[in-house]
Amino acid sequence: MQENTYTERDLPLIPPESFTDIINHMIEEGEKYIEKFNEENKDNKREPLLILEMHVIDEIDEKWANGNYRIPKVFDDIDNKGKYIQSRNDLINGLVDEPPFICINSETDTVGFTDGRNRFSNLRDSGFGDRECPFMVQHPKQ
Repeated sequence: MQENTYTERDLPLIPPESFTDIINHMIEEGEKYIEKFNEENKDNKREPLLILEMHVIDEIDEKWANGNYRIPKVFDDIDNKGKYIQSRNDLINGLVDEPPFICINSETDTVGFTDGRNRFSNLRDSGFGDRECPFMVQHPKQ
């Protein structure tokens, strides 16, 4: 097995002016995905509904801190640095389509990610914690 030799110097910076473009692209693609998903699963009683919701990044991170599979804020503590760096590059180059997928557990006040942990962590770690980000949120059918 090859040793992971990535350092924090390998991380490209997300330009602050590109944040709005990244978010708008995620919203646009997320809305398309949700429309298709919910239409395909409208008769499936067990499949949750997906709803696009805007949440402040730091607030979601706080709820994730109590959950599983959290990506730490300190780069040296990240297990899969290569995936984290690739996700940062994808954000910068406009290659990210969907927002992160999350489940919110209101009983335990925690958040779990089903997809997009690295995307989310890169936005958090790039100084955008006080801004809103779109999330695909799973809600049980009533």
